[in-house]
Amino acid sequence: MTVHVEFYTEEDLPRSIGETLTAWGQVCFPDDHDITWTYTPHWHVLTRAERQPVSYLGIFERTGMVGGKPVRLGGIGSVMTPPEHRGMGYSSTALEAAAAFMRDRLGSTFGLLVTGPKLIGFYGRLGWQRVPGPIRFWQPDGADRSERIDVIMILPLAGEPWPDGLIDLCGLPW
Repeated sequence: MTVHVEFYTEEDLPRSIGETLTAWGQVCFPDDHDITWTYTPHWHVLTRAERQPVSYLGIFERTGMVGGKPVRLGGIGSVMTPPEHRGMGYSSTALEAAAAFMRDRLGSTFGLLVTGPKLIGFYGRLGWQRVPGPIRFWQPDGADRSERIDVIMILPLAGEPWPDGLIDLCGLPW
């Protein structure tokens, strides 16, 4: 089976793929919280198998602050694989390609994602490490929130140790 990972900017993302992602989002992310997340990533990462979309994730570029020090982050958000395509390695392939992209093209020092406890093992097998919060982020109404999100994970991309302290995303969460 032929598997390809494609990177798109918002402007280059085919309209038909945008419609597919909206449908996937309703299945993969039922809205059960009161946090507004950033929904428009800087980069869209689409995995295709035999030319059919099978998995997706977004990459966000940002300089955040950790322990009061600036840190170049590559944020991973909206990792989606519809149920019928799970367990075939498509998300893993996309995450590995995204890590190389964040390191080599974006110059990110760390990848950062927020997930639930059930996915710690999945991301851990790909080198992601759990870090303590709290995490601070903004909301559209201007509120500055600090939260103890269930699981915050980082991926070292530049050989640097993760700093201790409050994680400030300096913007909306992804």
